[in-house]
Amino acid sequence: TFEELKHLNLSWIGINHMNEFLCAFGLIRSCLNIEELVVCMRVFPDDLNMQELTILGDAETKDEPDYMLNHLRSIHIGNIRGLALEMKLISYLLAFSPSLERLSFTCY
Repeated sequence: TFEELKHLNLSWIGINHMNEFLCAFGLIRSCLNIEELVVCMRVFPDDLNMQELTILGDAETKDEPDYMLNHLRSIHIGNIRGLALEMKLISYLLAFSPSLERLSFTCY
């Protein structure tokens, strides 16, 4: 894990590129002491595979204390389009960030 990391900025994460999204999701889950998270999404319309997005968007997230983001105070997510996978990420962050004080986002 990245125990000392306080701020994480993930720019231009390809929401429909599974490798990028899973890498970003793994990084977030590994940074248990972050206080500020900024994520900027992007979608490649030509590569949009709604079946893949739906399958991953419906996946269950483990409810384990090891993944609690207890120090996370602020989240900003940019370029939200309302895709199921984006909503899954937001739901995860809300569920596992008990100290969250601010959530902001911008729509595409």
